[in-house]
Parts: sequence; C-alpha cells; structure tokens
Amino acid sequence: MHNLEPEDIISIVNLELEDKDAFTFPALFQDGLDEIRTDPVRAVFFNPETRLQETHWIVADEIPGDDVNGRFIIYSEEDNLFGIAGKTGPGEGESGSITGFYGSLADALDNLSDEINP
Repeated sequence: MHNLEPEDIISIVNLELEDKDAFTFPALFQDGLDEIRTDPVRAVFFNPETRLQETHWIVADEIPGDDVNGRFIIYSEEDNLFGIAGKTGPGEGESGSITGFYGSLADALDNLSDEINP
C-alpha cells in the first residue's frame, strides 16, 4: 500500500483528463479544471463508513487557497477510485470527512458539480 509517487498520480490524472472533451465529462469543469488542480499530496481523511482515518491523495481543490471552505477531489491509491472529501472536520484541527468515492475523475467532478448546482 502507498507505493505510488506524486509523478504516478499526475500520470493517472492526466490519463483521466484525456476524456475531458467528451460529452460525459462535467461541463462545469471542462475549461476551469486547471484552476482547481493541485500538485498531488497525501492527506489523512476520516471515513464515516468505517469510522477510521485513511490516507488518500489530494488532486484538486474546489476553492484553492481556502483551508476551510470547499472540498477536495481525492484519489484512493488502494481502490483506484476518485472521490470527494471535506477540508476540515467539525473540531479544530480535525481532518475532513470523505463524502464518497465515485469511480473516475469525471464521476467525482460530476458529483461535486451536483453539490454546487443541485
């Protein structure tokens, strides 16, 4: 577990982005994805389903530069899935909670855009 390096995660994201112009890719992110994309970094998140802390890769930040508001797009190295997580937990200094894993990067962004524009 945790054998991938940031360069590997960049390659995985770039492969996912090859479908960026497909009609199934969320329109909200077709042009502005570079603005929210981040250098991959590992972070710890709370998984409410398992009640455990888990380490995943942050690959995008809904509101860059804001440490509290917005959500992260995360990547599970173990499951090869993209998902969404909050930036912070309910208590000061607590890690954010995982909202869910959705499959592809497009699927995660689609769920993020559903939360932005219900």
